[in-house]
Amino acid sequence: MVFLAKDVFNKKVSIINHSCYPKINKEKQVFYYKNVYSRCDFIAARERRSLHIITNILNVNATLSFDSLPLSIKDLKFIPPSYYSGKYVCLSGAVNYNVENSKFISECILEKYPDHKIIYLVGSASGINYEEPTVIKSLKQYMPKMIVHDAKSFGEWLSVIKYSEVLISGRYHYSIAAMCFGTPMICFASNTPKIDEVNKLFGLPNCVTDQEQFSQALGNIQQFEWKPLLNEMCTMAKENYKFLNS
Repeated sequence: MVFLAKDVFNKKVSIINHSCYPKINKEKQVFYYKNVYSRCDFIAARERRSLHIITNILNVNATLSFDSLPLSIKDLKFIPPSYYSGKYVCLSGAVNYNVENSKFISECILEKYPDHKIIYLVGSASGINYEEPTVIKSLKQYMPKMIVHDAKSFGEWLSVIKYSEVLISGRYHYSIAAMCFGTPMICFASNTPKIDEVNKLFGLPNCVTDQEQFSQALGNIQQFEWKPLLNEMCTMAKENYKFLNS
């Protein structure tokens, strides 16, 4: 698409709200990335690792920005109050979620939050993710009272995250939404380092990669000072759109 826009139609090309993780040891892949990115008039990388790769490995100018979700949250005029009476834990899956961990995760959650509702949150513009039913089934074995909440709107989805006692998730935008509100959270490592890089950017606890790390993160979650990052994230996210002024 970049080649077509730039070389055929002679258009200005901008890549924004972007993460970049080519395999650095693959010479042909790096060459391909360089050829594409060098044609761009503006590139906004949404975390420092991508910025480093683009500017130092691909040798292309880029600016540090952030994901645009916080801007959408800030523009929303109304977020519904909590859908649940009492406290609850909000769960979601991950692209690379391992169902073999469901027993351990469930036991840890039930031990830490014995009196809380357990809410498994789904909902996106494209519908339920294909892997969700398998993840839900694996958790329901050990937490039969777990409620599956299928959010029908952006505001509803945000509300469930905002008012939860803790978010436990491996999904990128779920984690960013929690950061915006200062909701305590535990992040599963994803199939790319983008969640890890956001955590580093804002000084948040690392993603967990195994059962021991999950147990420790759950035990230490109240010791961390969680604070809303919405304004800080919005300031960075606006960097995506500076190309509009050029």
